[in-house]
Amino acid sequence: MTVSNLHYKRSNVLYINVVRDPIDRFVSAFYFAQNGDVSGIGPHKTNETNITIDEYVKKSLDLHEDIRRPLSYFFLSDASEDEERNVQIAKRNIEKYFSLVGISEQMDHVTILLQKLFPDLLSGLNNIYRNKNAKMAKATSTIGKVPPSPETVAILKNKLRHDYDLYEYIKKRFYDLRNQFRRKTP
Repeated sequence: MTVSNLHYKRSNVLYINVVRDPIDRFVSAFYFAQNGDVSGIGPHKTNETNITIDEYVKKSLDLHEDIRRPLSYFFLSDASEDEERNVQIAKRNIEKYFSLVGISEQMDHVTILLQKLFPDLLSGLNNIYRNKNAKMAKATSTIGKVPPSPETVAILKNKLRHDYDLYEYIKKRFYDLRNQFRRKTP
């Protein structure tokens, strides 16, 4: 669901999101589109089948829109062609509307923060996450995922630079909030 479907002006809504490292997200989406996952979901039809992420990135000038949706898209009500502008608007929207934007590699801390931010709503969330995470990760892992080479990582880092600008902003905001709560906790 995009933010445009959420209508920012509702005052009784909590906006929370969790984002993933842009390269990890792209690589996972690429292999999911090709192969699906162990739960039987997918694959989706793409023009590129039975190739590695390295082969795809070497021969592709553009990253397919069906695999790569800009990170800023998840924080905008109206995206433009100007990715730099989208990132700046996404940052403002995050500050103005989102109670928390976590990062998936720190999901344990995300659930702890959510419990602290909303104790009446989310008490016990971290325990639920810890009990279910290993089973869920195993049940939904993408089939046939091969890690990208350092060369591919460098190419993707450049192609996804706007996503990384926003991602680094989100990471800093998340760690600042986490550290703020750590200082408050005895």
